[in-house]
Amino acid sequence: MKKLELKHKAFYLPYKLQIRDIAYPSTFTMTGTNIGIVDGEYNKPIFRPISSITNVEIEQIGYDEETLEEMIIYKTIPLDILHQLLKLHIDIFELIPLDLAIVEKENLNYIG
Repeated sequence: MKKLELKHKAFYLPYKLQIRDIAYPSTFTMTGTNIGIVDGEYNKPIFRPISSITNVEIEQIGYDEETLEEMIIYKTIPLDILHQLLKLHIDIFELIPLDLAIVEKENLNYIG
């Protein structure tokens, strides 16, 4: 099984990523001082899947959802687009399907 690594977390530090404490159902913001306890087992990042990007966000980014998905899959994301995806808390490392991160509908910015 894949593990949640520092490289998966560090990219999101400037973007106030929310973390779900599984043992004590609560959330907190990941910071440089608590990044070590975000393990993907007891403390999971709360991400948005790429499919949650709204039309407005797609216009702002300048690429359609399919192209963004391909960029994530093939790890060919231009730096300016990467920053926008990180700011939106998009799961660029595909950790949700590995159960190393979670999605919570109330944190999504779309109507689904």
